[in-house]
Amino acid sequence: MTDQKNPETIQPELTNQPDSAKPELTEAQQQEEFARRFLKKITVTPLSDTTKEALGQAIGTIKNLGQEIALKQNELRDKAESLKNKISHLNTLGKVKIHVQEFDPLFAKCAQFAQILDKIAQETERDIAFYTPILEGNGDEQVSIMLFEPDDFEQFIIARISSIKKHIKKTQRDLAVGSSRYFVGLDHQLRQFDALAAYVNRLK
Repeated sequence: MTDQKNPETIQPELTNQPDSAKPELTEAQQQEEFARRFLKKITVTPLSDTTKEALGQAIGTIKNLGQEIALKQNELRDKAESLKNKISHLNTLGKVKIHVQEFDPLFAKCAQFAQILDKIAQETERDIAFYTPILEGNGDEQVSIMLFEPDDFEQFIIARISSIKKHIKKTQRDLAVGSSRYFVGLDHQLRQFDALAAYVNRLK
């Protein structure tokens, strides 16, 4: 979970040429060209105990973020489903008619937030898959990194650990803001429907 993404997961944007001038490249060719222009390989060497401990802690924070994302995903899915069920229930009472299409903008916002959560979840999974073999000492002999990153493997990992910590904090702040923004509309609508259902039931 870093600002410098793992090179294996970067989608390259290779040229600034006009569409009519640049050749059509396959995804594999784009990856090869990106690697040629922007990546280098460094040899994996044993880490000091201090760095291994710090890397283990960093992986732990990534896993914790992944669990937090999973909870947000479940909460979002449950609230959206509950809203649909309440609309259906109110319509079956026969006293009111609610058109679910009126809430399409709200459900679209939920889908947008779900996509954001999915993207973060995928990033956490990729980062765990990248760093865990390094920590356990059973990964590849070399790794591909960006040209500007340190040539020394231990210094590379130390820099990545620092980046992970900063990125995790930023992501958690963004999640808090995003959750407030997207959940507030759902919660408000759910409360309104609960009040409406109670009112309709009193009319029986």
